[in-house]
Amino acid sequence: MTHQPFDAAPLALNLLRHEAGGASDPVALAAAAERTLLKLSTGLLSLLGGGGVHALAGRALRLAHRQHALLASVSIDSGTMALPGLLTALQNGAAEQRAALGASIPEHFLVLLVTLLGEDVGLIPVRKIWPDLPLYVPGPSLTETSE
Repeated sequence: MTHQPFDAAPLALNLLRHEAGGASDPVALAAAAERTLLKLSTGLLSLLGGGGVHALAGRALRLAHRQHALLASVSIDSGTMALPGLLTALQNGAAEQRAALGASIPEHFLVLLVTLLGEDVGLIPVRKIWPDLPLYVPGPSLTETSE
């Protein structure tokens, strides 16, 4: 039996929408992306340490830059997990792209986490932080969206 690779895109989008309270405006989505990343990072400090979490977040940001040109000016504050430039990127993106843009950094963070620790262990922080949200959400992959 072949194991399907973990697709973090639907989960990241679900987390973003949950943190945004269903709102889809750029301000709500940017704040939701930062909260999602901060909650994940905080939940991993005891496992990976500050350096490990910051390295993972930095790599996730670089992968998001490659995936979405609109995110090129976004940076990350490794202390607060704030994402300077994300609000502007979301405001400059088309309305139908905003959720995918906002979820891109958390998506890559989750992919790297699962790659590093395996799916069972890598998703423990998600289960603890958002116990009522499903881990596996059917839907299109955010990596397949275009700009």
